[in-house]
Amino acid sequence: MGMILIGGFFSMRNLKMQLFPEIEMQQIAIWVAYPGGAPNEVEEAVCIPIEDSVWDLTGIKEMAAGAGESGGWVMIEVDRGKDVRELADEVKARVDSITTFPKDVEKPFIWVLAPKFQVMDVVIHGDCDEKSLRFLANRVWDDLAAIPGITQIEISGVRHPQIDIEVSERALREHGLSFEQVATALRRSSVDIPGGVAETPSGDTLIRTIGKARKRSEFEEIDLLASDKGGHVSLREIAKVKDDFGEEKLYTKFEGKPAITLRIFRAGNQSTLDISDKVKDYVKTKRLSLPDGVDMTIWQDSSFYLRGRLNMMLENAGWGLVLVFCVLALFLRPSLAIWVAIGIPVSFMGAFMVMGVMDTSINLVSLFAFIVVLGILVDDAIVVAESVYSHGRKGVTSLQASITGTHAVAMPVTFGVLTSIVAIAPMLFLPGWLGELMKDIPLVVMPVLAFSLVESKFILPYHLSLCRFDKPAGNFLTRTQERVAKGLERFIEKVYSPFLDKCLAHRYLTLSIFAGILAITIGLLRGGHVPSVKGVAEVPSDYIRLSIVMHDGMPAEAT
Repeated sequence: MGMILIGGFFSMRNLKMQLFPEIEMQQIAIWVAYPGGAPNEVEEAVCIPIEDSVWDLTGIKEMAAGAGESGGWVMIEVDRGKDVRELADEVKARVDSITTFPKDVEKPFIWVLAPKFQVMDVVIHGDCDEKSLRFLANRVWDDLAAIPGITQIEISGVRHPQIDIEVSERALREHGLSFEQVATALRRSSVDIPGGVAETPSGDTLIRTIGKARKRSEFEEIDLLASDKGGHVSLREIAKVKDDFGEEKLYTKFEGKPAITLRIFRAGNQSTLDISDKVKDYVKTKRLSLPDGVDMTIWQDSSFYLRGRLNMMLENAGWGLVLVFCVLALFLRPSLAIWVAIGIPVSFMGAFMVMGVMDTSINLVSLFAFIVVLGILVDDAIVVAESVYSHGRKGVTSLQASITGTHAVAMPVTFGVLTSIVAIAPMLFLPGWLGELMKDIPLVVMPVLAFSLVESKFILPYHLSLCRFDKPAGNFLTRTQERVAKGLERFIEKVYSPFLDKCLAHRYLTLSIFAGILAITIGLLRGGHVPSVKGVAEVPSDYIRLSIVMHDGMPAEAT
């Protein structure tokens, strides 16, 4: 028992904590950079050859492609049941064998898409202009990205930054350059290529190409093609480079003031609770150094729900221990009630050990499974303890009572638990994304019940053999047990037994009554008189969202 408790404790500390189970995305992405290529050129020279090379691979469900300035992508959706990584290797082999790409096309990048799980938002809001908010958000982004364990951050709620370059025709003539030469140099120096995700001991880390111009100062230092007069010319010598924002209309406010949002995601084995705690500590400290009139707020913290469900499980487990002890103490010796109640943490810790081996996380679904199984967890232990107690009251030794009592109920208790395990097992084989989401329920319920069975058959009997079963001296507990026992016997003799005799004497009438109740229930359901849910239930959200569709041509200011 000690090994189970210790092993389960350390396994629990190492389990991933997240809002929902990870569902592997059955999608493969291909990105190919083509510096200087127009969208139609990218489509003809890159996208179509890739599609033609992989279309006949087994396991491809659907395929989509897109082309833009200086690059194109192909997205492949994989059939359920097909190993997506194996297919990705086959796709890579096919794409790498293409020999018709133009010479300027860079090496294709192929990766399996990984889902992103949002942990929380950090909202920066206050009385300042858009550029100041963006500058402050970039500083916060850098600070958060430097925190170990935080690797995925996105800025939203603000227009995309844009570099405006105004080229002087006079300067072009002076240096003997053409506009096409400048445009080619800019494409070569500012193409952004996604690098995918790298697995590291501290979690998954996003990779992106470095050395590409992003800031105004970097654009100003771009070397253009050699001029007719010799040497190189930088962009600052022939153009004005300005920081600006895109032309799209976007208004974001928080508590009535301009705002910008940093969305923080979890990747790989990162813990939702760990990321949440680190971000909250950072925000608490950073707020002290913000400019006057600017504040920072945590918004849509998903760890709130995870902590709530975790606290609910711990609270239910604690009350379960108390209730099991109190109820058993009314009929059995308190020492027996204690040993039976201990079966709850033993079974939970055993399940945590299995979860560590199966790479199952602590999430809302698995915590729900723990809460559900708590109600049937100690049924087998209660039956064993009652049987041992009954044999002990007959005058045999505690050891003999433990052996005889356990053996007497071993068969029905074992098959009772196995029946519950078999009943929940089919959930492991549910197809599609719903099966991926719900499989944590049997992965929790089955080991909990299995360890409960092991504990009640091998650990509990030994502990019960250490108890005494002789009638204790008269005290408050003994008198309470006697009153409860007499009341139960009186109920059985005067209510339950006569009712059962009448039901058996009129068995056909009894059967007809239950059949009628079943028919009425089915009729109420089929007739729509009882609300029912098909698929996933609609649960009210904690947030109110309002979408307004305006007439065409309505100015953005009117919104």
